[in-house]
Amino acid sequence: MRNGHRRIKRSAPRFAEFFAGIGLVRLALERQGWRVAFANDIDPDKQEMYERNFGADDFHLGDIHKLDADDSDQRISKGVFGQIT
Repeated sequence: MRNGHRRIKRSAPRFAEFFAGIGLVRLALERQGWRVAFANDIDPDKQEMYERNFGADDFHLGDIHKLDADDSDQRISKGVFGQIT
């Protein structure tokens, strides 16, 4: 803590990729130094291509309207905003 303010540890800016498709937005943003925190799509064929290119860790297959808000919010917030110290 410095001057009464918390510092946020950040290594790289992070983003959530909704309607990810095959990951073209991720590809572009990663070239600019960003990192994905969460990716989602409803199409299993797109999931297969996405995971072949980027792995399965950040991808959630399913209808965005059926995402569990609590689970998604925690994953996205933790991934995008980093750890507060």
